[in-house]
Amino acid sequence: MYDLTILSIFRQSEKYVNRCVQQVTEAFDLNGGKCHAVWLEGDSTDNTWKMLNDAKQKLEETGNIDVTLIKYENGGPHWASIINPDRWHQIATCWNNCLAGLKPSKITICVESDLIYNPAIIKQLASKIDENHHVIYPMLMMYDGSYEKTPEFEWFHDTWGMRRGEIRFSNLPPYWPPSDLLTEDEDLLQITRGGGMIVSTYDYQKRGQFDTSCCIMTYPPDVNLFMHKKLRIYHPMPEESRYWTPSILLEDWERSQLQVRQARAEKRWLEAQVQAWKKTAQQTQIELERYQSEFRIIHY
Repeated sequence: MYDLTILSIFRQSEKYVNRCVQQVTEAFDLNGGKCHAVWLEGDSTDNTWKMLNDAKQKLEETGNIDVTLIKYENGGPHWASIINPDRWHQIATCWNNCLAGLKPSKITICVESDLIYNPAIIKQLASKIDENHHVIYPMLMMYDGSYEKTPEFEWFHDTWGMRRGEIRFSNLPPYWPPSDLLTEDEDLLQITRGGGMIVSTYDYQKRGQFDTSCCIMTYPPDVNLFMHKKLRIYHPMPEESRYWTPSILLEDWERSQLQVRQARAEKRWLEAQVQAWKKTAQQTQIELERYQSEFRIIHY
């Protein structure tokens, strides 16, 4: 049995494959034990398949990571991010073929390959799994990169996948609707459907599959789903090239901002040093030319 398995699907993903692999690698390192990655790729015309094969080779060289690569071509169009039943059917079919590669594992993660997350979040989410909490999701947000913003002003991204009852989440606070039937405590909010990153155990995950009519993971009614209200992962901004995010907790956010300020201060100091060195070099050059001129006068 594996200690941790992470599953993802890919198409035209060369722009973010390296980030995804880095996040998975760090998650495996933090978890320890024997780990398993299951990656499905299909219909790409870029270097996605080659990059995944290269990553597989490097990860398996560690001796404690297995990578299952699945090639699945469905021939469908490369969709924009839109609500479309044909798109849902196409993506859900890919996910279900990816899930076919799942083997017994203490913890299983299904995560969209382009999402941005701190790998330390996985242990925190998995720690909430018990006999009453079977599947755990983080909040899936979108962040525009503004240093001035705080987590309270972030945009909730997955309003299609996250639901309480039949009510979808909202982009802006309060993100979720109240419920008299579903529970809520300090950390966990009971939901009926979720998406983005799905954290569970092998036994419960084997009971789930993606509904091809809506591309949402569905479970039998006795499987309890919860979202962690204090842990966040991020979807990239549309056409965003930076692909970065604040960390998962407010204290990490504040620490990252301090690191940014320190980095900027160091950059200003280095730029000042470079300017000083340039000035010194110019003065040295002037002195050298003056010395050479005087030397020629003396000897000629």
